[in-house]
Amino acid sequence: MNAERVMTGGAPAWHALSPEALAGELRTNLRMGLPESEAGRRLADLGLNELPEAPPVSPLRLLLAQFESLIIWVLIGAAVISGLLADWVDTAAILAIVVLNAALGFIQEYRAERVPGRVEKAFNDDRACDPRWGRPFDPRAGAGSGRSDSSRSRGSCPG
Repeated sequence: MNAERVMTGGAPAWHALSPEALAGELRTNLRMGLPESEAGRRLADLGLNELPEAPPVSPLRLLLAQFESLIIWVLIGAAVISGLLADWVDTAAILAIVVLNAALGFIQEYRAERVPGRVEKAFNDDRACDPRWGRPFDPRAGAGSGRSDSSRSRGSCPG
């Protein structure tokens, strides 16, 4: 262990380490990164650096979420009171506001829920450039499966 390591609650405070100390802790090189063999070993041991995909939110859940706000319940209460007082114009106006708010909120959240999938689809390229070795590879390929593309020479990545 490195003498510079700062501990907070048993976990290393990575932000407090110097770059050299951090590179030593992670067993990597600041200039070149991990050697390809070590990167492959870590990929085999630890798997891909991916977050689990969140389950999709159902449209019904999105619609019901529009009625979770306190102000919406205050408006619904005001509409009920207006209805009991037979003030139909105010009741209709308040309910129109509630329905319009729910519809607009639902449309906005429904579209927002679909954005991550569309962005991933738009940028889902099977090839990436390895800046250490200057050649393309498939980032989703497992270790030892021919990650690198040997048909392109070193330094052939754009950029």
